[in-house]
Amino acid sequence: LAFPVASACPPSFVMSRLAMLVLALVAAPSVAFAPSVRHSWAGQRHSAGRSILASSTEAPDVSTAPSENPTECKFEELSYFYGQVKVQIGEGFKPMTEVFNPSWPDDNDDKAPSNLCVVELPMPLGMIIEESLTLEEKIQVGEVKPGSNAEKAGILPGDVVRAVTAQKLQPPAMGMAQEQVKVKKAIYICDGNGFAGAMSALATNSEANSGTGRVGLVLERRA
Repeated sequence: LAFPVASACPPSFVMSRLAMLVLALVAAPSVAFAPSVRHSWAGQRHSAGRSILASSTEAPDVSTAPSENPTECKFEELSYFYGQVKVQIGEGFKPMTEVFNPSWPDDNDDKAPSNLCVVELPMPLGMIIEESLTLEEKIQVGEVKPGSNAEKAGILPGDVVRAVTAQKLQPPAMGMAQEQVKVKKAIYICDGNGFAGAMSALATNSEANSGTGRVGLVLERRA
């Protein structure tokens, strides 16, 4: 399975653009994961949300990661950036491990510039994502709807979406029963693949696209 690896709209378009993006997170068609034309929307930002911040000076042991992804954001506050994460991609599939570099300069010897976490939540997410205006080739959360699944998980505006879980249906070979459709799952790296690519990958998890209705995210938050 070959998954990719590692302009703000005028005011008159804001409401229509918001509706389109929220709908797309739920019902966008499952298309090929290829870099596409870049889009961004500077949504109004809210400070709503909650998170768990744990203090630690040691890197987490990903070899003992839980069998399920956490359902709330938990950022380990480290003295240095630790970029390795383990993500559960679905029942019957082995977890996948990825390594990321920090999105912000790592120039403080006493404190990491940012921290990573893995979180899983049901769809609809209830948040707006956009191409970052300050971090090159990164996708950031622009707005979190109050009371949404994203807010309940502790996601905040400004969080960087580094990767998402995604799936792809492999049709049966000619002459094989339709029930033999295979589902392949992987981690889709958002860095450098644009807004359209991230939205398409998110949409593959929706029940409308034969997904589970849940999505795993790798998020980065500035310390």
